[in-house]
Amino acid sequence: MSDLPTRLRSKRVRLSLEKAKELRLKRVRPDPSGRLALREARLERELRLAKERIATLSRLAYLDELCGVPNRRAFNDEVRRTRERIRRHGGQAALVLFDVDRFKSVNDDHGHAAGDAVLAAIAQTIATSLRASDFAARIGGDEFAVILHQIEEVNAQAKAALICSRIAALPISTRTGDVAVTCSVGVSLLTARDGDDPLLQADQAMFQRKRLGQAGLLPRAEASGHPLLSTVEHHLEGAARR
Repeated sequence: MSDLPTRLRSKRVRLSLEKAKELRLKRVRPDPSGRLALREARLERELRLAKERIATLSRLAYLDELCGVPNRRAFNDEVRRTRERIRRHGGQAALVLFDVDRFKSVNDDHGHAAGDAVLAAIAQTIATSLRASDFAARIGGDEFAVILHQIEEVNAQAKAALICSRIAALPISTRTGDVAVTCSVGVSLLTARDGDDPLLQADQAMFQRKRLGQAGLLPRAEASGHPLLSTVEHHLEGAARR
């Protein structure tokens, strides 16, 4: 699909040239039989349908069909746009990487349909936990990435913690029984420097948390009495209200 935009543009240009040729013929020759008018109408209809197909294909090229969120291609574009905004206007952004823990066992124990349902539920949980200005994508397999705009690192960490807790509390029912999942998470800052790889940095941060045994977060601060998660959730909810 790497040359899809080029093919779409070529199709559109070819149809436009055909229509222009027909219009020139109409101006040069009279059309008492109405044949040129019919051909013009046909070409206009084909051009309209082609534009609709181009719009649909363009949308699908940047969409993960399973989860209904942007895909890796769209994510890469958003990273470039974010860097350009930071370069022009300043500010900062954060990248959060989520990886579903032991996702292979979900597929093995409950089937691939259940695994698809888990991914879709996680995608929607992430998307509905963000501000309108933020960006979420499924970047492959069981990995999701989020770009948080105009945010301090401590707030990005808090947002990641809250989303992890919401994912862990998800009620996911399948034909083979209920499925509970957790996520590992890594956070990095996204800067204007093109040489930086924020996705790699977030992945390294996630690996470090896994190595220290801190990959997942407790699903319910109230039930566990975990002071750090309770503080994080309180801080984030307050930040969201502001």
